[in-house]
Amino acid sequence: MTAPVTARMTPATAFVLTDPLPQQSLALEASAGTGKTWTLTALALRWIAEGQAELGELLIVTFTRAATAELRDRVRARLDQGWRELDRALVAPATFRTDD
Repeated sequence: MTAPVTARMTPATAFVLTDPLPQQSLALEASAGTGKTWTLTALALRWIAEGQAELGELLIVTFTRAATAELRDRVRARLDQGWRELDRALVAPATFRTDD
């Protein structure tokens, strides 16, 4: 039995990454090349960084094994990048800039 999708992002529903994080299941539905993977990786980083979830609590699903592998690699890369930026900010907070 699957949980119902309680939030759905479609072209009719504008998505802003800095808005409050969704607290329910989320489905992203859009054409190729529209930024779904980028959005999912950014959301995963925010959920984890803001303490809303742990990595093992996130379930991100796509349709093919190749797409799953790419998504997994991109989530890992985004998390690595986020941790590096956080470390940099903590080591030298006076020189930290977000527009690099």
